[in-house]
Amino acid sequence: SLPRELHASIFSQLDYESLLSSTKVCERWLEIGEKFVPRARRRKGHINLVEVSKEGNSPISSLGTFNGLLVSGSVDGKIRWWNIKGRCVRTLTGHSDTLMCFADHNHLLASGSVDGEIRWWNERGECAHTETKHKSRIVQFEAFKHLLVSGSADGGINLWDRDGHFMKA
Repeated sequence: SLPRELHASIFSQLDYESLLSSTKVCERWLEIGEKFVPRARRRKGHINLVEVSKEGNSPISSLGTFNGLLVSGSVDGKIRWWNIKGRCVRTLTGHSDTLMCFADHNHLLASGSVDGEIRWWNERGECAHTETKHKSRIVQFEAFKHLLVSGSADGGINLWDRDGHFMKA
């Protein structure tokens, strides 16, 4: 393991996107990277979410968009929908672990977390259903034709239909 000072030196030089990506590598990097996310956002001028996110007191772990809103996921498992003015318009609860990624898929928001759970949310912010097909943390969603593909840290790839139902691994 590298000394803390070296970690700090490296992380302080990263741009915002690289910093967020690095925090997905392992728990240690997440712990170190969380200290630099607010600084990186201010450096790039993205202060709205940092200021408003203090209402939840949990570091932001993922970002996405859904129905014209910015979506943030946090370490405490909460999802927040933000309007263009940086005001939280809805808080969704249900995940019990850190949010890793989002996808806007056929009028549903897919959210993936560290515990391998995927939740599907409708436009009213209600959880339509929950899937636990992955054995490891969800790291990415990708649209493929009319399907959504999810990938996990253990190399698992799953396909989901238009309604967010599991098709195959």
